[in-house]
Amino acid sequence: MGLDWLAVIPATREEKEEYIKKHYFKELETNTMDELIEAHAPKNNKPCVLVGAKKMKDSPDFEKTAMAIFERNALTETGTTLEDIKENLAEKWDCQNCPLLKKLQGADSRESFFLGMTVSSCDYRGKVIGSDDKIAGFLKELAYNNLTCEEMIGYAEFLEGQAKAFRQNGSFKKIPYEEYLEKFEKDPFTKFLKSSPLTETEYKKEDHWRERNLKNAIHWLRTCAEHEINMVASY
Repeated sequence: MGLDWLAVIPATREEKEEYIKKHYFKELETNTMDELIEAHAPKNNKPCVLVGAKKMKDSPDFEKTAMAIFERNALTETGTTLEDIKENLAEKWDCQNCPLLKKLQGADSRESFFLGMTVSSCDYRGKVIGSDDKIAGFLKELAYNNLTCEEMIGYAEFLEGQAKAFRQNGSFKKIPYEEYLEKFEKDPFTKFLKSSPLTETEYKKEDHWRERNLKNAIHWLRTCAEHEINMVASY
């Protein structure tokens, strides 16, 4: 089972009404606004406006990005014009230059296969916590819950306590470099991505994968909570 932590803010009444007017205006003839909101309106929005993100049309890379998409489409002969691409791209959020994404410092979903489909750049792969058998059971269960900002701060503190215990009991001890190389070569995922292994110096500096997962999860929880962004567990 997959698990992602989605960064969201509650949708306002006004936003819900605008959504219904745009997508279900005919149904308003036979149903009340409250009924349609309850049945169809999204309960949450992405935090783009809240954190001061900009639209692609305001990005310094707008023209470059549009041209790159146009050139890719030309290879598949879609017939889409450059102007069509610009019009479609203009109102999208410029995720790569988002202030929140910069503050997350890599604790995000930019490397996800499902980016743009089920997750956004500012979301987090909660499965690394929820599926780790060494992490305490109740902490794994919390990973599958929707959490408010206050609850996220509390969860981050619990995970910090877990990390401290792991440091004391040796759970962050890395395997020898030679064993790491052997596992890397046998991993079909790294072969698929055509990844290169870390050098021995890089490996020594790198955190144990479990420590890295916990650090990133804690950073994501705290950073989002500080910006009044809630967490929705998607699985």
